[in-house]
Amino acid sequence: MKSVAVWTIRGFDPKRYGHRILDVVDAHAKTVPVFKNLSLAPEVRELLAQLTDGYFAVRYGEAHVSYDDETWRLFCAVAEQLLAAARTACDTYQPPNPQTDSG
Repeated sequence: MKSVAVWTIRGFDPKRYGHRILDVVDAHAKTVPVFKNLSLAPEVRELLAQLTDGYFAVRYGEAHVSYDDETWRLFCAVAEQLLAAARTACDTYQPPNPQTDSG
């Protein structure tokens, strides 16, 4: 999520959102097409919420996390969408021009 945001949103601060990936999607759904697509799919929203919860549970030693085949396929589909968006963003990226861009 954040790598797509960094390449597509000028001034994006990846630290602002921590590990709350659904917040990144929601905050930028109007300007990043892949985020809009992801935000409109209830099953993807649920997956992103589960991934965030799972991250914190594992990080603090409270649990281990596993997913069924259907959820894994959804995760892979989302990852493929994000990779395609990242490739496009990298291919079309225009670095800021300090003479004309204010930030």
